[in-house]
Amino acid sequence: MDKQGTIDFLRSLIRTRRRLIRKDAGRKNRDAMDKAADFIEIHLDAHEHKYTRAGLARFFVKYQNIIRSLIPGRGSRSHDKLMRDFNRHLFLCKVEYGCKDEEVES
Repeated sequence: MDKQGTIDFLRSLIRTRRRLIRKDAGRKNRDAMDKAADFIEIHLDAHEHKYTRAGLARFFVKYQNIIRSLIPGRGSRSHDKLMRDFNRHLFLCKVEYGCKDEEVES
C-alpha cells in the first residue's frame, strides 16, 4: 500500500465532491456529502503526519462507506475511474490491515 497515494486519492475525492457541491451538480444530498467530506478532511488534517501505513489502512477500511459515498454517481464521467481507484485502495488497505471480508462487512 502506498500511504501517500491513498491520502492523495482521499483528497482528490474531497475536491471532486466539493466541486460538485459548489456547482450544484451533484444528485446526492448536499448536506450529507458536505458532512462526509468534512469528516474525512478533518481526520486527514489532524492525523496525516501521524498515520502509519497500517493506521491509514485501518481508517480507510473502517470508514469505507463514507469514502465511497463521496464518489459521484453512475451518470458522472469520473464514476468508473474513481470506483476502480477506490476498490484498488480498499483492497490494498485490507491486505495491509490484515482483515478478512467477513470482518469488514459488519
